[in-house]
Amino acid sequence: MLESGDREQRVLGYARINVDGKEIDFYNTHLSLEPELRPNQFEFIAEKVKSSKSCIVTGDFNVESLNEFDAIPLNKINREDNKLITFPEEKIAIDNILFTDNIKALSNGVTDTKNSDHYMLTAELEITVE
Repeated sequence: MLESGDREQRVLGYARINVDGKEIDFYNTHLSLEPELRPNQFEFIAEKVKSSKSCIVTGDFNVESLNEFDAIPLNKINREDNKLITFPEEKIAIDNILFTDNIKALSNGVTDTKNSDHYMLTAELEITVE
């Protein structure tokens, strides 16, 4: 459970997955729309992932600026030098994929699935070190 005040409850989902014999901590979330709640939510996520050897964090982060991701010390697909619009209605980048240094992004992009108000953020990732 993420701190959500009296607003819609937000959570951080977690699973440990095995990919070709390599264990990866996988997290998914949908952070608050309210900007005053997100710093604590980002801090909570940063604390959860800091001891992970290999992890991926995905989600709808509802950020107003990609700088909000600086709170989590992981590599990011969506960043200022690689801004991928994921919420086309407002032409903003609010979704992201974050990952540890032993994971390498081979490719990334967005896809309009017509099934969501977001474009799907995609990335092909490779684990480079066990």
